[in-house]
Parts: sequence; structure tokens; C-alpha cells
Amino acid sequence: MTQPPPHLHEANHGRKIAAIAGMFALCGAAIGAYAWMGRSVPGTSGITMEMRDRGRIAVVGGDELLRLEAEGAELQLAAEIPGMADALAGHDEAALDQVLVANGIAGVLVDGRQAGDADQSATLEQRLRAYGNMQSLRGVYLTPTVALYERRRGLMLDASMGEVLARAARQIVGGSTTPLVRSFPEPLRRSQNVEVMVMLEEGGRARLWRSARGGSIARALITAGAVARQRWTERETAMGGQIDDRLPRMTLRVFLLEEDGTLGDVARPFVERVFSPEHGVAFEHRGSWHYLLPAPTAERGEGSAVRAYAELFDDAGLPRDSLGRDELRSYRLVAREAGTSPPVVSRRSLPSPFENVSPDALLAPIGGLDTL
Repeated sequence: MTQPPPHLHEANHGRKIAAIAGMFALCGAAIGAYAWMGRSVPGTSGITMEMRDRGRIAVVGGDELLRLEAEGAELQLAAEIPGMADALAGHDEAALDQVLVANGIAGVLVDGRQAGDADQSATLEQRLRAYGNMQSLRGVYLTPTVALYERRRGLMLDASMGEVLARAARQIVGGSTTPLVRSFPEPLRRSQNVEVMVMLEEGGRARLWRSARGGSIARALITAGAVARQRWTERETAMGGQIDDRLPRMTLRVFLLEEDGTLGDVARPFVERVFSPEHGVAFEHRGSWHYLLPAPTAERGEGSAVRAYAELFDDAGLPRDSLGRDELRSYRLVAREAGTSPPVVSRRSLPSPFENVSPDALLAPIGGLDTL
């Protein structure tokens, strides 16, 4: 058998080596790409668990955030979603919400590594990057690198619903027969986990407030109103008299208390960074919830969220340095005023407008009772 010339043999050998080297290069590239995709993004611990089963999520930030994977979640860059870039560059939260609804987006994953601006005059993207308080979005989970927000569903009430809440609260605190849940308009009895707070003010100063959680806004309001009346009655001497005498001259406010992001990191610089004047400190511990409203947070913390947490832990009988405890979940709280009932009489001698009015009639459509 004739052997190939030596130079052809060397050429074939070189091609084989080149092919093998190419295969190794391709395998290396594939392995590298797989490793890049599987590599965690620093500073995002815990966020993927919160992303599970949330559907489509818009990513406001770099491509590397697409590496964050969770079952039941589909990430897409905000720049690729029709209309979202323009909405983020503007100031209209309603316009942003319309874009999210139109594109079936349930949440927003925000890169917080670039400087943002939480001021209301900033663009929506700047406010999100600063982990700011939004009206149309609710913070879910906050880490030093990225924050997850979701659309606020069911808690964006119009003025008429707020009036109904305030009238009902005054009725309950005033000791009238408790209205039936079915008497409330549908948006207020819709099933959802919510916390409602009733606050009594006199002379521009909060005298008493109580909150309650419930399976609907109506149910939570009924409980909060009843507890507020009971608490005043228990302390009526210290409060300055009976609630039935004082209530007609007091302003009553109803707030929806909402979580605005669990803290995925409790290092002091991060905590101080993510709390704005609109936020109160709050934590959950073994099935109980504790919080300071935004104003007391600023006052008692003297401008420091960490110091405010220490005060809150002290109130709850926990060590002041409990922020890092494993069994404790810390989160931001916002108090959104849903409705206000101004004083209904200016002098004790005037009759109460609630006399001879049935509890359920007070929840009639706006305009049915002019005095209320």
C-alpha cells in the first residue's frame, strides 16, 4: 500500500488537532456561558424566592439581572416592553400602570446600584432606583442590589369609597350598631389581606389610633373601629371624658397600612438608605406585628431608621439590637389616608347627626345623607 507523502500526513494531523482544539473551545464557551447564567448576582439573596409564581416581571436595569431565575417567573427588560421606557422617563404613575396592565406585567425588578432620587419631582425610573414609595406599585423585597415591586391591586380607592369608610368608622367608634359587611360597596368587601387604622384627632393632634388586619377592608375597619372605642372607654378619664361626648368634635381619619418591602439586608447603611420620610419602621415576630407610623419614626428615630427600630424593639420588650434576629422579619410601612370625617358638631349642645339613622343607611351612596 502506498503511503501518503509526509507533508500530507502532517497536514491531516494538524487539521485533527485544530478540530479537537475547536471542540474544546466550543465546550469551554458553553461551560462559561452556563456558568455566567447560573452565577448569582451579588447582593440579591432571597429575591428569587419572592419572584416565584409572579408571572411576567419587567427588569429596570442591566442584562445581568436576567440571570435571576425563579419558577413561575418570566423576566423581560423594560426597554423591550412597548411604552415602558417612555412611562419610566415620565412622572405619571397611572400611565406606567396602564403600560403594565396592557403588557401583562405583574411586577418590576429594579436595579438599585445606580444612584436614584426618591423625590416626587424625579422621574419614575429615578424613584424606583432609589427604592422610593410609589402609589401604583408596592415594594415586596429589598436587597442592596435589586428590589422587587408589584402592582397595587384593590387598595387604590377613589374619594367616594374613602367617604364611605370614614362615615362607617365614625358610626362604629360612636357605638352605633355595627353595619353588616354586605352593606359596604363591593371594592371595600372584596377579599384581600389588609390592615386598616382608625385615628382620632383633636385640635390637630392625634389622640388615639388603633389598627386591625382582616380579610377585606370592610372587616378590618369594623374591627379597628370597635377596638378604638373599647380602648378609649378603658382610659376615658385619662382621655378627658366619654367617647360619646368627645367624638362629635373630633376629626376621624382612616388609613390603609401597607407593607412596602421586606428588608433583605439589615446592615445599617442599607437600612438608612431605603427608608424615606413616607416610611415607618415595622417588624413581624412570632405572629405579631409592631410598627411606628412615619411621623413617629422620624421623631423617635431622630432621622435614623435604625434608631427608630431600636425604640420599637424596646416598646415590644425586645433587645434594642434585635434588627438582625433570624426569627424576625423587618419591613417598611406606609400609611395611606383613605378617608376623613371632619367634626360633625361644633358644640356639645348640638344633636348628633347619627340619631335615628340606621347603621346600614350610613353606607348609602354619596349624597344620600347630606349631613354626613
